[in-house]
Amino acid sequence: SAEPSLPGEAVFDADLLEFPITVRPRRDGDRFEPLGLNGSKKVKDMFIDLKIDPNERERMPILVDAQGRLLWIPGIRRSRHALVSAGTKRVVRFRFEAFSR
Repeated sequence: SAEPSLPGEAVFDADLLEFPITVRPRRDGDRFEPLGLNGSKKVKDMFIDLKIDPNERERMPILVDAQGRLLWIPGIRRSRHALVSAGTKRVVRFRFEAFSR
């Protein structure tokens, strides 16, 4: 199935992504285009709205494509980029598993 089966998963249309995909922390000025929201929102504002602890914000991974588009913030929200549709031929599934030290 092309739908994510776990909360820590996101599925994308592979042909609509610009590879390589990288994981990085938030940067000042990062903007995100969340699925279901017209336009974009600053990642910092999203973290504040969701009451994510400031110490946790720096540790939150962000999936980014080669164009610098923010694709997914695991555990928070995916972007509207590279949505799987009826015409999708190849999917890529990302899974994030949190662990504690």
